[in-house]
Amino acid sequence: MHRISMKKIRQLPLLLLAGLSMSIFSCTFIAKEMMGVRSIKTLDDKKHRRFLRKLGAPPGNAYSIDTTYLEFIGMRDTQRTDEKKNHYQPIQALYFGQQEFPGAWFINCYAGGFPNLQWNRGRFFDTFPPTSAAPVDSLVSFTRLFGHAKPLLKGPLPSVGAGQPYTVVLYWNRFMFRQSRRLHDLVRENLEKSAAPYRILYINNDHLFTGLERE
Repeated sequence: MHRISMKKIRQLPLLLLAGLSMSIFSCTFIAKEMMGVRSIKTLDDKKHRRFLRKLGAPPGNAYSIDTTYLEFIGMRDTQRTDEKKNHYQPIQALYFGQQEFPGAWFINCYAGGFPNLQWNRGRFFDTFPPTSAAPVDSLVSFTRLFGHAKPLLKGPLPSVGAGQPYTVVLYWNRFMFRQSRRLHDLVRENLEKSAAPYRILYINNDHLFTGLERE
């Protein structure tokens, strides 16, 4: 897994340090405890599998995002100041369906709520496909995203399109596992409303945030 230094991370435009550190890492100890925020640690394969079991997720659908993803987002050209920030967030669900770009998007910074994030406060998940909580964009395609993903098990990278199941990509992590699992439960319940075959692809991103608490 390619590593990127904190010095290089600071050089990336609109990185999560501006918004994410203010909303999560500067929380008081009590607030962190109430939200279930843990210390940040990179998962080895054994711990990765253990948390997947807690999610009820198959290892064959599990990935880790490479730190080259940060560099890729940082170099994207966009006129909207919030687009890059959205892609840096720790918990996300992207409904790709069978298209290269998402049709619905759920991000922690749009959820609100305390001590649990209220993922369905706008009743987004009452229908299938759900109503997007965040503005969707075309900054990252499915293919480009998985070009920066490392599979937990050896095998070909996934694709979307004709003949493929309806696809949702879930960004999750150990340090906000409770909130990750609550979003996962909603996504799975929502997918069960569909009569079509579906799959959830799980991308762990703990290592992207390692070291931020000490900064």
